[in-house]
Amino acid sequence: MATIAALSAILGHVPSSYYQASIAFGAKALMVAAYLFAISLHLFCALHVLIEPSSIYWLLNMFLVHNTYVWCRVLYFFFDFAGLFKETLYTNTILISGLILFPGVLGVSANMLFLGYVATSILLYFVIVQPNEEERAHFVSEHTRDLLVNRTVHDAWIKEKAHLMKMKDDGQVTDQQLAKQVFDQLDKNKNGIIDGDEIVYLLREWDVAKSFIERFLRFSKKREISFKIFYRNVWRLGEMATTYVQESQKREDKAKARFVFNDLDTDSSGYIDAIELQKLLIQWGLPENEVDAYLAEDDDKRFSFEEFYQNLKPIWNFAYEHMKVQDVP
Repeated sequence: MATIAALSAILGHVPSSYYQASIAFGAKALMVAAYLFAISLHLFCALHVLIEPSSIYWLLNMFLVHNTYVWCRVLYFFFDFAGLFKETLYTNTILISGLILFPGVLGVSANMLFLGYVATSILLYFVIVQPNEEERAHFVSEHTRDLLVNRTVHDAWIKEKAHLMKMKDDGQVTDQQLAKQVFDQLDKNKNGIIDGDEIVYLLREWDVAKSFIERFLRFSKKREISFKIFYRNVWRLGEMATTYVQESQKREDKAKARFVFNDLDTDSSGYIDAIELQKLLIQWGLPENEVDAYLAEDDDKRFSFEEFYQNLKPIWNFAYEHMKVQDVP
């Protein structure tokens, strides 16, 4: 089992991680070096496990390094919830995760070694690459995790095309029909196939992430693009963006509601008493008639978290904003 785990890391996880390190989010000056350090340490431990499959010490170390990714997710959620490192959230999450776990593998000198490696990598970049001012700014600034598609640009482009098509056809068109008409416009020689350059033009019109365009160019060199591939992999990129935004918003809203609910649930019973909620909200300045209107719909006059989250969004939203204002010094 240990040998299989080591081979999975050496042949699978490590190569793929090295390949993706250059497109890391956050401040690339710190992130690329931090990722390379973590990946190399993972490889180092995996090689030891492969050589000594019975060694619990190296198997545990390999597991600890891999758990850096777990800590990233835990700390990201915590920092985001607490409102810490708002401008550099991703970078600080990764660095602190490494600083927590690396000493467990390399001992007390681990963090000095890690920070020294990162500093040396930055210095070598400036010496070897000699970036101009724009490249330097890009190298050290924080880059957030962007969506594939600029949703605003994409929607405006689709609406414009849909409007033009309706004027032409004097009727409604389905999403797939609209996609087919756009495909036909791109298909200059009318053979049912379009090439990569024509698709790239469309992707740039939608302000699609450059990394996706570059990967698509490599993909499109190997095959021609039929309408089926166009509709499934290109046209519906906007739907993927919408889903991501909706899920992200849902998680953020639920965290806000939970924060307010826990603050109001003073006896930790898992329920909020409606009368107590009413008094607090009036004290916070919400108009009394609005409070009564929301609370009148509940028969048992107490709210579980799900009831609070699903039915009282205006209230927990108001309460959350009130709490934020109160916390400002």
